[in-house]
Amino acid sequence: MTYAGLTPINLAIVQGNFVDHYFNLTYKTIMGYRWTQLYCDDVKLVLKIDDDVFVDIFRFFDYFLPVINVRQRTIYGRVHFIPRVHRKGKFWIGEHEYSGKNYPHFCSGFFVVVTQDVIQEIYEVAKLVRYFRLEDVFTYAMVRKAMVDVQLTHLDVVTHEWRKYQICVKDYKYRCKYFAAQLSPSDLLEYHKIAMENRRKLGLLGGPNS
Repeated sequence: MTYAGLTPINLAIVQGNFVDHYFNLTYKTIMGYRWTQLYCDDVKLVLKIDDDVFVDIFRFFDYFLPVINVRQRTIYGRVHFIPRVHRKGKFWIGEHEYSGKNYPHFCSGFFVVVTQDVIQEIYEVAKLVRYFRLEDVFTYAMVRKAMVDVQLTHLDVVTHEWRKYQICVKDYKYRCKYFAAQLSPSDLLEYHKIAMENRRKLGLLGGPNS
């Protein structure tokens, strides 16, 4: 895999020499970690999210700042424990691609936080593992399993179930436990505004007019 746009000055677009297709998300994910390893090696954590995910960045840092200097070789996300292999539907996989009935534990790719000390290893090991088109299974199950002493940590404060998040915010306002959720594109700005307004009501930094 080769890249275009991998310079520390041109930060707007990073391009790879592959077709931008759902089945090529694995390439895109590994390419992102490669770029991070080349140009962001002084950061402590790397957050990868899909473009339909809302993150309350204030609560994100509230959650991770206490552990940022003490946790190493860790991948955080919404972990699937002993997940079933689907033979039909959006995530179908043929037996010729994966013959087992279950994948190793992995976290959903919509929201993943990785400590910097495993970024380069993810990229290097990914080149040795047989390609698999489900990027979260490939990266956070297959590649992770091929690495040494990497901890997978479940986050129950993020959700891919948009309705669950909406009900939680409606019922508990800013006390809702989720600080990140997968939403429809039309809802992203609305829930950002709701979060900021709830912060203002509580007198917290970051709310409107704060």
